[in-house]
Amino acid sequence: AESRTLAHGTDPLSGGFIELSGHRTLKVRGDIRVAGGTLLLDPTDITIGDGADCDATVCEVDLEGQLSSGTNVALIASNSITLENLSDNLLDGRSSTAQSSLFMGIGSGTSEADFVRGSGGSILFLDAGDTIAASERIKLVSGANEGQLNLGSLLAHEIKLQAGGSIQAQNLDAIGTRIEVFGEGGDILLGGVTARHDEAAAGSVQIDIRNTGTGGITTGNIDGSSDAGSSGAGNVSVQLQTGDGNIRTGNVTVSSRNTGGGANAYRSQ
Repeated sequence: AESRTLAHGTDPLSGGFIELSGHRTLKVRGDIRVAGGTLLLDPTDITIGDGADCDATVCEVDLEGQLSSGTNVALIASNSITLENLSDNLLDGRSSTAQSSLFMGIGSGTSEADFVRGSGGSILFLDAGDTIAASERIKLVSGANEGQLNLGSLLAHEIKLQAGGSIQAQNLDAIGTRIEVFGEGGDILLGGVTARHDEAAAGSVQIDIRNTGTGGITTGNIDGSSDAGSSGAGNVSVQLQTGDGNIRTGNVTVSSRNTGGGANAYRSQ
């Protein structure tokens, strides 16, 4: 797809939906404006290429432009999703004026809402030193049958990870409400895990890391904090749970720094 494509909902400044598919390969280039709606790419394999001029499904700069303009992006592949080595180490879709989310999933569907998870397939960062950032939410789901998540770092308001196999990531940083990591097969190996609410309004923070398979959980330092000033309480909850594996962490900090108080909880089992 190399053209200018516009899509609007009932409000000309919001909504809209564009789906771009390819039976085996798909290359997205050009001016695609979804006006605050959703852009879906759903070929067999998806590759995010480095910079602005790449030989991949979609280039880093184009994806950054979609996210920073307020477009929610869904990358749904039946086989694999790969982030190539980024020369600047950062795919930055954040914006101070628009909110958007990034969903990557192995399976099928026309959106995150009707996503049907596939049986296999992994999501891979070729360079663990790379980071993806979004204003609102980042959610990554691998295949249910041993599909892996092998990632760098993620930065967003909310982060959700789910894999049938192992999960490996560097730092997870949620400047907002929640981090959820659900493993169903192999080990969960994470660097630093930080979720903090530091907005004026009261807000709760949750870090939930679970492994329902036989693997364990290993993390760096974990920091869950809420600082709502004088506006009210912010509850903070940190939970780590395995079915049959060991749990190893760095330092764990759970704090609610506001005049309204807040209930703090940390549980590891």
